[in-house]
Amino acid sequence: MNLNDYLMSGHDTMMFYGGILAIILNIGCFLLMHFVPTKKKDPYKFLMKWGRPVDAFIPFCMGLMTESRNIAGDGAIVTRGLCRFLENPWCGRLNFAITLALNNILFGIIFTTGLMRYNVSIRETAIFKTTLLEKFYLFIIVVVSPVALLATSYNLIVVDDNFIHKAKRTV
Repeated sequence: MNLNDYLMSGHDTMMFYGGILAIILNIGCFLLMHFVPTKKKDPYKFLMKWGRPVDAFIPFCMGLMTESRNIAGDGAIVTRGLCRFLENPWCGRLNFAITLALNNILFGIIFTTGLMRYNVSIRETAIFKTTLLEKFYLFIIVVVSPVALLATSYNLIVVDDNFIHKAKRTV
């Protein structure tokens, strides 16, 4: 075994346990925001609260389901998570594509919350007032970009980790 084999097992361990920790923290934040009310009615709390389950789904897909590693220079990933045990290459491919799309949707939630706070604090206008350019940006972030990612991910190469280890033994 070389140093790379030890580093990859450390990477997989960190992905798995880091994913579990991120899921627990995000769901804990969601439950805390849901059951402990604020003293004032906070209009931003709705987006921040419902962004937590979306944010918890990303480490579930990346840390537990795929435990993915990118292969540098190629449009390929290596999966080692629960998708490997399901023995379905589409499982890893879809989880990776959904994670990429959810990252954009989560960025859209953050963008909207920041815009709402900017409207109230700086512009001193209504909370949901947006310009045409802001509506265009939000449409690109939340709709166009995830659809484009999901539409082009069908040709993503997903390699099972067992395939890599079998190839190392034969060489």
